[in-house]
Amino acid sequence: MKEGDWALGIQARVVGLHPELSRILAAFPTEQGSALALEAPRPGIAEMAGQWSIRLARSAREHVLFIGTVVQALGQAIVRPRRMRWREVARVFEKAASTRFPSCRS
Repeated sequence: MKEGDWALGIQARVVGLHPELSRILAAFPTEQGSALALEAPRPGIAEMAGQWSIRLARSAREHVLFIGTVVQALGQAIVRPRRMRWREVARVFEKAASTRFPSCRS
């Protein structure tokens, strides 16, 4: 058991044990280490389709939440335009455009 495939094809060896622990480890048969080796199960087509659909649903949820937040903020800006800091909005848009399009830098 001091050497072998312990998990998922990883070769390992135990070194530098205290003599007392080395005697305890020597009591285990060496072929038991290979019995511990496990191969990762290959997911079936149904499981892969399920994982894909879960990722798609999570992604769609995040997109819907983002769009909802943007629509809510725009609604607030339309209903109460004085609460919006339009100069700061213009500055942020200008900065974003200048970093995105290098030819627009002044």
